Amino acid sequence: MNQQTYVVQPGQLRRDDWLRWSNWMPSLDQVGAAARLRVKDAVDPWERNAVTVTMRQGLGMILVLGLAAGIVPLIANLWLALPLQTSVPLAQAGNNAAQMMAAYGANSPLGIIGSSVQTAAGLEPRMPGFLAAILSALGLWINTPLTWLTYWIVYGALVFAAARLMGAANTLQQFFAATSFAAVPLLLTGLAPLPWIGPLLAFAGTVLAFTVYFQAIHFVTRLDGGRTALCMLLPLALGLFLPLLALGIGIFASLF
Repeated sequence: MNQQTYVVQPGQLRRDDWLRWSNWMPSLDQVGAAARLRVKDAVDPWERNAVTVTMRQGLGMILVLGLAAGIVPLIANLWLALPLQTSVPLAQAGNNAAQMMAAYGANSPLGIIGSSVQTAAGLEPRMPGFLAAILSALGLWINTPLTWLTYWIVYGALVFAAARLMGAANTLQQFFAATSFAAVPLLLTGLAPLPWIGPLLAFAGTVLAFTVYFQAIHFVTRLDGGRTALCMLLPLALGLFLPLLALGIGIFASLF
């Protein structure tokens, strides 16, 4: 029987199926459909009016795409840190400090801060410098898919809760499976280290990711466009409001 004639439903895998690629990744056609912003074709390729991708496949796709997006930053970090024989964060701090000193002058307050940062960045690490550079760059590379997964789970849980409050009846597994395709345009964010065009591509990838996320929520929850947008905006507004509220409470408490 052709594998495309049936739908793989979520559930426990047999031991022999754990290493099967199709159980951890959607098809390339589905990924390509998400890249073309045809989210319905990605989520429901067999037109069954249901989510036919699993949350497990979504998780695997985010991990793979996150590692792929981190390749260019990995090369850029190694290019920066290896000649300085230090870790990537210290190399980045030293590079930013040099730009600060060039812009404001060595005797200005910001120049003095930049000089101090450069001195700290030049301190000899406890391990060999080349090893510190390689390990820190690898750590940042591995952190990319982990960061994506964190945002996918935390932000997705808040959006799902808002959708349920507005009348959506989908399951959490269906929601996460559908919204995982937002990771496809996020590949462009990995090009951010490229000069000039990199930041523009990263910004475009972020905008496209929110577009895919909107389409995925709209399909899986069956909510109208206005309520779908509201579900996405409420967690963002909450994330901005709570820190401001905490800051206001802190200032008020310090005054009284």
